[in-house]
Amino acid sequence: VSTQSTWGRTDLMTDAESDPPSLIVLPQDAAVELAERSEHVAEIEEFDEAAKAPESALVPDDSPQTPRSWWKHFFHTMGPGMVVMLADTDAGCLITAAQTGAAMGFSIIPVQLILIPALYMAQELTVRLGVLTRQGHGELIRDHFGKVWAWISVVPLIVACIGALITEMSGVIGIGEMYGLQPWVCCLLLGLFLMLIVLTSSYSTVEKIALVIGAFELVYIVTMFYSPAPAKEFWSSVVSFPVQNNYYRFLVAANIGAVVMPWMIFYQQSAVVDKGLQPQDLKFERIDTLVGSFITQLIMCAVIITTGSSMWSSSLPQDGSTYLPPECRDGGNETLMVDVGDLSVGDFSCALVARMGPGAGRTLYSLGLAGGSIIGSIVVTLTAAWGLGEVTGYKRSLSSRPKNAPWFFVVYGSCILIGAIVPLAAGSDALIKISLLVQVISIPSLVPGNLSLHPLLPPLQVVNAMLLPMVLGFLWMLALRALPEDHRLKGWYKWVSGAVFAVVSGMGVIFGILGLIDGA
Repeated sequence: VSTQSTWGRTDLMTDAESDPPSLIVLPQDAAVELAERSEHVAEIEEFDEAAKAPESALVPDDSPQTPRSWWKHFFHTMGPGMVVMLADTDAGCLITAAQTGAAMGFSIIPVQLILIPALYMAQELTVRLGVLTRQGHGELIRDHFGKVWAWISVVPLIVACIGALITEMSGVIGIGEMYGLQPWVCCLLLGLFLMLIVLTSSYSTVEKIALVIGAFELVYIVTMFYSPAPAKEFWSSVVSFPVQNNYYRFLVAANIGAVVMPWMIFYQQSAVVDKGLQPQDLKFERIDTLVGSFITQLIMCAVIITTGSSMWSSSLPQDGSTYLPPECRDGGNETLMVDVGDLSVGDFSCALVARMGPGAGRTLYSLGLAGGSIIGSIVVTLTAAWGLGEVTGYKRSLSSRPKNAPWFFVVYGSCILIGAIVPLAAGSDALIKISLLVQVISIPSLVPGNLSLHPLLPPLQVVNAMLLPMVLGFLWMLALRALPEDHRLKGWYKWVSGAVFAVVSGMGVIFGILGLIDGA
């Protein structure tokens, strides 16, 4: 018997001409592992046949599904798309949205809506690649472009994941400070939680936990309706595009980085492989991804409206300033004008306190931010461990135990450790700036001079400046090369998707350069 495995799958080959097997007594662990591996043989054979079928045959026409079986199949398949989209609105994205609403009102809502097609196009291609090739994104880059390009794409990805994890830890620390918890306690609790869930040795369990936690972000849709803005002021802000304003351009770049993040592409492709989705699941995973694309952008718009209606006014100078309501201050009844970068996580919760009272306002804000922070932590840490394994070749399945996939768990744990140390060293006054910066550095952009940075953040900016264009470029080229002929990008959609990816990356480059020139 010979074995070869990457995602925990194994091909078993038996010599037909060998002597009749004698009775062998295996240790219990070895017997269990051999039995688990044997279960994949029929599944692999079934996948090989299904992958040859054209897309129109993924769900046979002669076997129509009843409404009940359709929904059963959908709920069995859904997960990777919804998880990655809820992780898209992680702590950094939510804080970016809150800052956007507080400083610029509702003028960036159209940008959020325009980004929905780009977000779906990118993630839908990862679904195709994962389901039909059974390989992760890093593996495909290695196989089609060589090991050098694979390392060039994965090393910055690891740095981006750690940078994102720093924002998640920062978000949890900010929530803890609202309730009197020490930062080290918050980091310790989140770190232990992240380690415990991967020790379940079950992708399905991790996915269900992530979905439940991420669902807390939906509270912001509720808070949006408790924060109505005057209709005239709202629409006047929505239709304004102050592209001549340096801070507006900076926030557009930050919001692009907050919506289309490189680690999302790596995660969803790895997730559909680890979950074992088959070609007949492709249609349902596309729906999962499409629904998630709308939900994540709705959450971003809801946060912008919530903070904008309570903290922004058209009388503001639009230079990063916002109004701090009296409810956010100890004593005094005056509304102060402050720099949005100087606000804490607790200050943004005041947008709800003023509308809903201190109890409900702080609780709902905390639940939403905690949901985004924790699901984001799960996704970026798994992405780093999966992505590095795709290039090096170590075993990397959530179904594996630590003794069978030691490097997967070592990388996963190391990311958690680094992600906790940095925000603890930075201090609470740097947490908001860290969160905004990590979103901006996900696309090619630099910050204007009025935002001071923590010393550890500029290296992250340099590494990540090239990441999104490179990842989207590889994604588009892999969709032309790596997919089976019947599923490759073709015709008008090939050129439309390529143009959309170019525009998204180009907006980041242009606005980033303009921000640098104006802030110099």
